[in-house]
Amino acid sequence: SNTSRWTRVGGANTTIVNTATGYLTLTKEDNAGNALGAGVVFGLFTDAECTNKIDEFTTDENGVAKSAVHDRGTYYLKELSVPDSFHVVISSDVTEISLGIGENTLTVENDLMGQISVIKKDDAGTTLGAGFSFGIYTDSSCTNLVETITTDTTGIATSSYLTPGETYYIKEIGLPTGAAEIYSTNNTVYPVTVVSGETGAFTGLGHGICDQTSGELIKMDRGTVVEVQISGVTKGVSGE
Repeated sequence: SNTSRWTRVGGANTTIVNTATGYLTLTKEDNAGNALGAGVVFGLFTDAECTNKIDEFTTDENGVAKSAVHDRGTYYLKELSVPDSFHVVISSDVTEISLGIGENTLTVENDLMGQISVIKKDDAGTTLGAGFSFGIYTDSSCTNLVETITTDTTGIATSSYLTPGETYYIKEIGLPTGAAEIYSTNNTVYPVTVVSGETGAFTGLGHGICDQTSGELIKMDRGTVVEVQISGVTKGVSGE
């Protein structure tokens, strides 16, 4: 509390002031409303540029973090680190805090990251097996590779956790041993926008070609149909 009183010391009046103080209690959640656990680190600063840190505190197993006690006034809160296992985007925001007397509560959210899954099928709709590789790129020219994913025995390849709201470009870049005798690489580039907390899946089918010298049909050429599913919405895209 903020109190003052007058006392007589050596015949003079002296004012003694107790400074008003408060502290910050944070609850850390993802954008689906789930409380995150231990290990999210916050810094409290006196300046908006976050160069003068006066406190650092970390969430417990319940996703709650408490600062030390500070004088009432204006401070700036910034998230410093988040455990990778939470699969959320670390916030770059700086939040201005008007610290009042006693406990001050605040809920801070992080966007969940998303994933891309590729289901590999042939043009008859049969799911293929392991060894089909896909590149995930940040550009439509497919020059900036983020990662390579490869189908497992169920014909599915799943990416790591990616930034929500970003559009990535998927392209088939490799076939398993022996598959080139049956299928050709699908060179179509598919844009997929990652949705927070969702796994967006699309099905990539195989191309077929003919031997241009003999005319022998060595791979079926029926074009490609791709099913793109993002956040429950399915789109059909045809390609040659």
